[in-house]
Amino acid sequence: MSASQSNGSVQERLNVFLSSLYSTLDIDRLLANYLASVTTLIPAPSYALYLLDPSSGHPLRVAAQGVDEQFLTMYEKRARWCDPILRRAAAERTPVHDGLLTRNEWQGSPLRDVLGGRQLESVLEAPIMAGDQMLGTLNFARKGEQGQFDDSDIEVADEVARHTSVALHHSLEVDRMRAQQRVAESVLEVAGNAVILTDLHGKLEFANSEAIRLFEKCSSDEMLARCVRDGLEENLRDVRERVNQTTRSVRLPAKSLSRHAYLSIRSVQLPVEENLAASFFYAPGGLPDFQHLAPVLTQREIQVLELVAQGFDNGEIADRLTISVNTVKSHLKRMSAKMQVKSRAHLLREATFAAN
Repeated sequence: MSASQSNGSVQERLNVFLSSLYSTLDIDRLLANYLASVTTLIPAPSYALYLLDPSSGHPLRVAAQGVDEQFLTMYEKRARWCDPILRRAAAERTPVHDGLLTRNEWQGSPLRDVLGGRQLESVLEAPIMAGDQMLGTLNFARKGEQGQFDDSDIEVADEVARHTSVALHHSLEVDRMRAQQRVAESVLEVAGNAVILTDLHGKLEFANSEAIRLFEKCSSDEMLARCVRDGLEENLRDVRERVNQTTRSVRLPAKSLSRHAYLSIRSVQLPVEENLAASFFYAPGGLPDFQHLAPVLTQREIQVLELVAQGFDNGEIADRLTISVNTVKSHLKRMSAKMQVKSRAHLLREATFAAN
């Protein structure tokens, strides 16, 4: 076989390996694909991929073939801390095999003794680098009759390590983002309010459990659904017109969410993804508390405002506080002047978010 044919064969096998390696962003599948295909490039009966903690160098994960758990444990206990091949590969950021060590370095190494227990004699280790950090190593071991690793193996291992680094970096980044997403979703689940994530035209991307319950009520109450839909659409229209965040308070129809009440909808454009908006629904659940407005409003005005937030009309407020309807109207007028608003809904909106 000519050198060009041999090189062509290696390139073909490398292409198959890369196709398998880059076919997934799932870390478990990536490791499985690596183990299933890497020995077509670097033949060895025993091989492993270690993911390391960049700060301590301790292994975080290991995927191995041709060695058992006992061998891996023995390597960690007796050889990793003084592995001369690992030390040199990490320092030079290049693959190293035992043939590149001096006789004293190799003959006196505990690694050689650990390998000897499995009749393994030749070792190749390649660092998986991401910039200045070592993400892990690719490890290969052969028995004596299979021959030592040589410079051609070094060349292939370097290429394999470079691509494995890229694939692992992308996969680990996806894992990190998924973990952040799970944390964010769990925070939204315990927020106590309905929260949704949509694009700026209302296409739903995410809804927490409170939002799902609200939408279930909307499915059996067309008037409620219309109020929620119209309020959200108006908010998103404002956001599309470059208002980064906006809030609306919409009056709910009778029998919706237990009684007449206002539903505040706050929509905020996400700074990291400008085509998405988070919308928060503040439904009338429990008694509202506007004591944070005490520096601005009198206690009687706060009482009136809290009853407004619960959905009572002027006559009902008058009956509950034993005052006249005109007195209720006067309180509302004074509060509107103090809060610099012109409508009942706007007054509730300002009162709800004044604490923020």
